[in-house]
Amino acid sequence: MDGVKASVLRKVDELFDEETHFLREMVRRPSLRGETNLVQQYIAKSLRGHGLSVVEEGLDLGKMSTMRGYAPVDWSYEGLVNVIGTARAAAPGGRSLILNGHVDVVPIDPIEHWSVDPWGGDVVGNRLYGRGSCDMKGGIAAAVYALRAVQSCGLGLKGEVAIETVIDEECSGNGTLSAFANGHTADAAIIPEPFPYMVTASTGVIWCRIRIRGRGAHAQSASSAVNPIEKAYVVIKALRELETELNRPEHRHSSFAGVEHPCNVNIGMLHSGTWPSSVPETCMLHVRIGYQPGIAPVEMQERIRQAVLGGAQRDEWLRNTPPHVEFAGFLAEGWLVDTESEIFTLVERNHEQLAGAKPPRQPVTGTADNRYFGFAGIPHVGYGPYGELLHAPDEWVDLESVRLVTRVLATTIIDWVGVIS
Repeated sequence: MDGVKASVLRKVDELFDEETHFLREMVRRPSLRGETNLVQQYIAKSLRGHGLSVVEEGLDLGKMSTMRGYAPVDWSYEGLVNVIGTARAAAPGGRSLILNGHVDVVPIDPIEHWSVDPWGGDVVGNRLYGRGSCDMKGGIAAAVYALRAVQSCGLGLKGEVAIETVIDEECSGNGTLSAFANGHTADAAIIPEPFPYMVTASTGVIWCRIRIRGRGAHAQSASSAVNPIEKAYVVIKALRELETELNRPEHRHSSFAGVEHPCNVNIGMLHSGTWPSSVPETCMLHVRIGYQPGIAPVEMQERIRQAVLGGAQRDEWLRNTPPHVEFAGFLAEGWLVDTESEIFTLVERNHEQLAGAKPPRQPVTGTADNRYFGFAGIPHVGYGPYGELLHAPDEWVDLESVRLVTRVLATTIIDWVGVIS
């Protein structure tokens, strides 16, 4: 390893306590959907303190609505921003790089199932606990401090490096799409999601809501009423049949040939009723559905709709009072990674040199904002720190893994962008 990289790696270690503090402070600022202001303000101030040029940009739905990958939503982005911090090139001739991460996190409920404060950022051994610690503020910390280590060594960049912290990744992806709508692009991108391996492909993800109508009554007449919660069983059975069909080996994309069950149907929420002694009038299912790459989102929407309505035909009530299917939030295509691209090769090689073994390659059955870089023809990598219990109580990230990813990203900046001393 050359002297420049060695000095940058020493700087990563020197700054690691500061990096851990930065990560803890991000976790301590709750950033549920619609509540990302505090963490974005903290990040923007930190990036300015590191000498980056920082802009804070709202999301313009009108500008994004005709772009590939836009997800129609029925919530507001008023007052919410993406933060983009850019380290300008000190000399010509280098390539540009985006390090992209999302600050929004999923809810913590029920809080009584946590053994630690979900917003505490508690450190126990090598684990830092808290909602978003792994998904994905650990990756953001690695990106920020990889760049900081390079700059703290007095090295000038031959190309621009941008840190993008975006909103709404957990429910639409519109934050990263907005960055593209505002002209932020680069020659390559790394998304340090909590993938402690080299991502090769991802399933698509769609959110839908299914409204089921019943016939309400006093509970004393429940036997002659129609309970929509019970009719939801029929709809769920139809969705499970769709799930089985999506996972058949003959329908599986080649990238998922070795994955037993790549497409998951998740009944995430069920809302119904207002009173224990009343048969409810309606029931709402909120569902997340994964599907194979190569299927267009509009095609998948229609398959979902037909699966639900087809299942309803088997029930006398639902046949005459069909469920209503609507879509809001995730409308994400499945995506593939060019594993022969130079940026992919560099990240993989630097990990191998620093960890002593090649990282595994594997597809993921969730999604991430990589797809937007693919739409733009920008080579991209999904690679980040290790942790567990994402979207569950007691989420944690391994701090030594954060350190390793910081070292890999720092050396990749040197290789890809180029530096001058």
